[in-house]
Amino acid sequence: MSVGKFGTTVIKKNKGVPFIKIDNARPTVLILASENVGINYYLYDDLINLEQDLAELKLKDTEYLNDLKAANFNSQIAIITYHDDTLNTTQNCLDAIDKLNDCENALKIRAFWVLCDLDNDDTYFKLHQNAVKMGFIFFHQLSENTESAILTKTENYPVQQAIISYQLVTRIGGGIRPLKAFLLARYSELLASEPYAFGKSLSSKYLKGITAINTIATYLEGEDTTADRLRANYITMVVSDDGFKVWGCECKIQKLEDDFADIRTGIVINEYAREIKKILKKVNDEDLELFSTVFAGITDFNNRLIANKVIAYAKISIDLTKNTETSLAGCEISIDFDIQERNVAKKIYRFVNRVTGHLGVIIENIQKAA
Repeated sequence: MSVGKFGTTVIKKNKGVPFIKIDNARPTVLILASENVGINYYLYDDLINLEQDLAELKLKDTEYLNDLKAANFNSQIAIITYHDDTLNTTQNCLDAIDKLNDCENALKIRAFWVLCDLDNDDTYFKLHQNAVKMGFIFFHQLSENTESAILTKTENYPVQQAIISYQLVTRIGGGIRPLKAFLLARYSELLASEPYAFGKSLSSKYLKGITAINTIATYLEGEDTTADRLRANYITMVVSDDGFKVWGCECKIQKLEDDFADIRTGIVINEYAREIKKILKKVNDEDLELFSTVFAGITDFNNRLIANKVIAYAKISIDLTKNTETSLAGCEISIDFDIQERNVAKKIYRFVNRVTGHLGVIIENIQKAA
């Protein structure tokens, strides 16, 4: 309590354990060609609100929106439009991709999924460049449709942050469409389904919104097939297996030290880091006494992640070699967070063997009964 000139000021501090609430808002950004000149940003709560604005958007093609609608996409969506003027379409699209950061700042969102309607080498590398910096995951559709052509095409593609597909599918209601928007809709739905869904595997989930696979990827469980070989090279597919099942979703996630080998690991680590960053913002040079309660909050967060099978292990520690008198004098504090994500089964092999050794037990039982 402090006494001011005109009365008494009471300063209250919350010393309770801070509860870390997971933010499940993972906005999708679509980059689409439009008749409108320049680069424009729009934000909608869902597709219904977006459809009411189509006259203003003047999109060249609304088919990707129809794909998302067929797949029951229901999430916040931002649109970046670029001018489709034939001569400069690719450059205009590249400029729009470079505006992703400005779009985030203008609309106050953090892009998680990004889909661009123009798929070529230029847009792929531009999306990858921005994805590594900003942390979003983007979808890219190849025009190649044979294993050898796909592997040749992607040989020099950096695969961090990218979900690459190549198949064509039949949309509910008709129309042969690229696979990528249906993948986006399914992943978006999965990660938004519950607070701890970011710990789930994205592969082996069943797609919505399609009635047939037009570009077949040979898949036989337990066999060396096209689907498995392409999956090993970071290509995502849909295969027929008691329904239309996603096969793949192998995507490296960029980090400073190294790359995470698959998209699930990357999402778990990145989402963990994002939530921890939010709680650590509560600690500043005026509130160092909050460290004990902040640590308690992070410990509680770790325990909830373990209980919900997102991670298997977590530890917080202060490394004295990193926290020297010099660093502390400069108000710099280093905290180590060691976590291990929970592994999920990607393949289960079944070996059914006929044996005769149990006959002796049967004979013994018959003898006892007699």
